[in-house]
Amino acid sequence: ETLSEKWNSRITIGHIYLSPTLKLTVEDLVIRDHHDNSMIAAGKLKSRFTTLKFSPFKLGFSDIESDKIRVNIRKYKGDDAVNISIWAKNFQKKKKNPKPFEMTASSIILKNAYFIYHNDLTCRTKDKGDIDFGYFELKNIDARLDQFTIMGSDISADIEHLAFTQYTGFILRNLSGKFHIGPKGLELKSATLATPTSHVFLDFAFEYGSWKDYGDFLNKIKFNVLAKTST
Repeated sequence: ETLSEKWNSRITIGHIYLSPTLKLTVEDLVIRDHHDNSMIAAGKLKSRFTTLKFSPFKLGFSDIESDKIRVNIRKYKGDDAVNISIWAKNFQKKKKNPKPFEMTASSIILKNAYFIYHNDLTCRTKDKGDIDFGYFELKNIDARLDQFTIMGSDISADIEHLAFTQYTGFILRNLSGKFHIGPKGLELKSATLATPTSHVFLDFAFEYGSWKDYGDFLNKIKFNVLAKTST
């Protein structure tokens, strides 16, 4: 069974090299969604294996350095969930009490990454300064995530640094905090957020019933924000 068959998506890799000391280099990685469009892509990934087990499947890495990561989250017309939610079902437990897929990394360093969310049904023609909840684009993403862990469909990390620009003109100079996302919610605790004009301390959370609720963001996602002393 190939990785593409196991994950139910077409996966292509331009170049992969594993040294005798388990240093890994991957170039031009593309994971396509169920419509065969690019969903996750990476220009280059570099790391070193610290753990490699197949039963149960477990991967461990030292620092992962990445360049030109592109993530395209899209809800297509006729689908009841976003593409990555449909893809994530491949990692859900199918047998009684199996051990979930596990991946850890000491840190993940992102340089020049890009993220876009697009809802075919609700996306409007975007104007600068106007927030469109059917379209969300982040550019020039630089980040460092420590203690990164994937356990089944749950992802957690300590965000040491995150910066980006958004198509409306919003600039995030730095975000840090303890991050977790899973099938029922997203949390960012003990967060510090800095923009060119403000400094905010907060706890932030999304609450929802399942991954597919992201396809109806405004109606299905409940926001919880606890803002602390800010400047």
